[in-house]
Amino acid sequence: MKPIRASTNNDQRVEFRGGTNEWLIFSREAIAHSAEDWVAKTSGRSAVTVGEPLAVSIGGADGTAVDLAVGADANPWIVDTHFGADPGDSFRAYSLDVEGIAITVFVFASTEDFEAWIARVEPVLAAVRWGESP
Repeated sequence: MKPIRASTNNDQRVEFRGGTNEWLIFSREAIAHSAEDWVAKTSGRSAVTVGEPLAVSIGGADGTAVDLAVGADANPWIVDTHFGADPGDSFRAYSLDVEGIAITVFVFASTEDFEAWIARVEPVLAAVRWGESP
């Protein structure tokens, strides 16, 4: 099993990378404030399959999540200037309210690796604690 590596590109986003196309991203760039926002942003895009919104909690912060899959024959798909996906990618988008700050968490992988990556990331998400660094 490959290690998960962490990096940050600014004070708004922290990225953890597994394999070639496996990502776990925590972002203060509020792309969508709820699973319903994700559904609204993706409505009318035939290349995107959207799952049912789910109530979630990460580190005591409540929010919603939704799974999305970009069709293998789709063009690269851009949600906005902060996030895009390639054909054949799947992701789970979590929208959380962390002490009044909107946080978006992405679990992102190619569709064939998605479930295995979710299983690997779930213990990481279960260990999240919000607040100051130790």
